[in-house]
Amino acid sequence: MEIISTKKGSGESLHVTIHFDRMRQDLAERRRKGDDIAKADYTGEVEQAEISAHYTHVFLKRVRGEARAILAGAEPARPNAKARSLYGLRTESVRHILADQSLPSWTEFDEYSRTLLSVGLNVPVPYHSEWLPRRESQRLRDLVAEVADLNFSVEYDGTEIRKPIVLFPRDKSAGEACFIRRFTYKGTHVAARGYFYAQHGTIKPEELQGSLIRIRHAAVGSYDSSFLDFPTSEGSLIQRWISAEIWADDRLEDAMNIDRRTLRVAHPAYVELQRAVHAELRAVISEARKQLYETHNVERRKTRAADAISYMRQVVRRDVAPTNASVAAVLDRTLRVAEARPETSQLSRRLTVAEFYEIVVEVARETLPPRAFGDFIKRLTERLNE
Repeated sequence: MEIISTKKGSGESLHVTIHFDRMRQDLAERRRKGDDIAKADYTGEVEQAEISAHYTHVFLKRVRGEARAILAGAEPARPNAKARSLYGLRTESVRHILADQSLPSWTEFDEYSRTLLSVGLNVPVPYHSEWLPRRESQRLRDLVAEVADLNFSVEYDGTEIRKPIVLFPRDKSAGEACFIRRFTYKGTHVAARGYFYAQHGTIKPEELQGSLIRIRHAAVGSYDSSFLDFPTSEGSLIQRWISAEIWADDRLEDAMNIDRRTLRVAHPAYVELQRAVHAELRAVISEARKQLYETHNVERRKTRAADAISYMRQVVRRDVAPTNASVAAVLDRTLRVAEARPETSQLSRRLTVAEFYEIVVEVARETLPPRAFGDFIKRLTERLNE
């Protein structure tokens, strides 16, 4: 691996070559004093550079095995599978694919594309231009601008990488189908800020479900679907409707494990942040239950009732009017009144066959003479069993 890196304001650049060959040597040859094991060696020099230059170039050389196949191009994720690929696509095309709510998981992509997405998630590249519905994105303008002001860019085979976070509600029929709730916390051991996004329906792809913690704009691992071990019994359905990003200050860095992907759960900064995140998540779940779940149910019942009333009017015109026009007229007026206020109608209920049978029997008993009642119920029972 060869690295050439400059620092803005400095007239020098660092040129380093890391030799990973040593990792393929026998363990005994790599053993140093004590328990240390040599993992690589390097050579380097300091060169002259323009003072205004500010970049890091990484060149991989002599790549072997599976890594070579991943970097060389797009391959299916599974044998005989036609994997989707982001290879060679423009940034806007990538955003369009990630906004597709039929995409269940990044596993639908080839290994090359999943690597691209993982890089974008972990480094401080900008967001896509339309990564949230417009109303919600306005509430995060300062965070988006802050990331853009870092002026950090990465190109992957000529494609400019953006954060692979594109969040749009799957079901937009319920009015307020999503919302953003800002998060701010200042504690004794840690401070943090960010947002919680909630929508009606499961977040897709599943890699965006949960909470993502960032320190100095770099992600600590991937999204944690458990929200830092939040109880699964509390709003288990709605938890899958929520995606959150949390920027913690430098004090949380002391809680990071050596892999820089996980945090030590006993560290005071982690414990404090966990408590704050859980408190905020409870508030988000409560708001989502009222604003998304209950509202959606009301809208769904109204739609179902309106559809039922419309269909009943068709039945009246088709089957009742030819036999008794005056009764059909009365029924049509009654249904038109119900159609004007479907939210008050009981026609949104879903009835089982047994419940429907019970209602019909009660009405027939109230209106038909005994002989006609018997003939009617017999025929109804036979029809329902055909």
